[in-house]
Amino acid sequence: MTTTKKHLKSDSECPPLKENQLRLYSMRFCPFVQRTKLVLAAKNIPYEEILINLGDKPDWYLKKHPAADVPLLEWIDSSSKKAQSIPESLVISDYLDNLYNVHRLHPNDPFNKAKQQILLSKYGNV
Repeated sequence: MTTTKKHLKSDSECPPLKENQLRLYSMRFCPFVQRTKLVLAAKNIPYEEILINLGDKPDWYLKKHPAADVPLLEWIDSSSKKAQSIPESLVISDYLDNLYNVHRLHPNDPFNKAKQQILLSKYGNV
């Protein structure tokens, strides 16, 4: 994992996105980002972390993600060669769990997975 040393703000330029690399836009103390980082670590997935100043957001980040919150996962699609992205920590976690089929986060059994999702929906926002 590589991380920018400072939070990028309105006068910052967007770093170029590399092929074959996941990029996580984050903010150092965001608990939702921490959830995503735990998934990336548990699955040993390499990624680049770009810190965003949420009080003074870069214009280019607003264009990528109009809601302008974090986390946002971005990559270059291998077939179209275009940037793609997914917001929201739980959605990112599910995406990574399906894409990287090692150290599964959810049970394979549909009933047990449903029970786990009930627990997450009930206590996941605490």
